Amino acid sequence: MYLLTSLQQLEHDISNIRWAMNVLLSGLIAAIISGLINFYGNWRATKTQKEIAKMQKDERLFYESQLDWTNETRKLIAKFVNDCFKYNILVTNINNMNKKVVEEKNFTLDEKEKLLRENADNVQKAANLFTALNNDETMIKLFLFHNDNEDEQRIIQMVENIENNLDTHKGVDSKLLDKFVDVARDYFDHQMKELKEKSA
Repeated sequence: MYLLTSLQQLEHDISNIRWAMNVLLSGLIAAIISGLINFYGNWRATKTQKEIAKMQKDERLFYESQLDWTNETRKLIAKFVNDCFKYNILVTNINNMNKKVVEEKNFTLDEKEKLLRENADNVQKAANLFTALNNDETMIKLFLFHNDNEDEQRIIQMVENIENNLDTHKGVDSKLLDKFVDVARDYFDHQMKELKEKSA
C-alpha cells in the first residue's frame, strides 16, 4: 500500500514538473513571437530615421541632434545592459527553484505547488525581459544605423553576439556583457571627442 501511495505521489510530482515546463515553454514562445512582431515594426521605423538624418543640413541643429542622439543611445545601451543583468538574476532564480523542487523530498504537495507558482511568475518575468532585450537590440540598431561607422558596427556586432549567445538556462554570458560595456565606453569616448571637434 505504501509503495502504491509513493508511486502515485511520484506521478503527481512528475505531472507538476511537466506543467511547469509547459508554462516555461509557452512563455518563451510568446516572448519570441512578440519580439518578432516588435522587430518588424521597428525595422520599418529604421527607414524613416535614416531619411530624417539625411535631411538635417544645418550644422548647429545637426550638432545638437547628434548630442541628443548620443545621449539617447547611451540610455538605450544602459537599459540593454541592465535588462541583461535582470534576466540573469531571473534565470538563476528559476534554475534554483527547479532544482529545489526536484531534489527536495520533504516538501509537501502544497509547498511544491507554491514553488511552482512562484517559478511560473519568474518564467513570465523572464519572458517579458526576453522581449525587452529584443526591443532593446532593435532600438540600438535603429540609433546606430551608419554602415560605414566602425564603432557603431562594433556595438551592433556585440549586441548581436549577446543575443545569439543568450541561453535560457544560463542567461547572458557575463564576460561577453563586460566586453560589450568596454566597447560601448570606447564608442562614447570617440563620439564625445568627435562632437567637440565639430563644435570647435
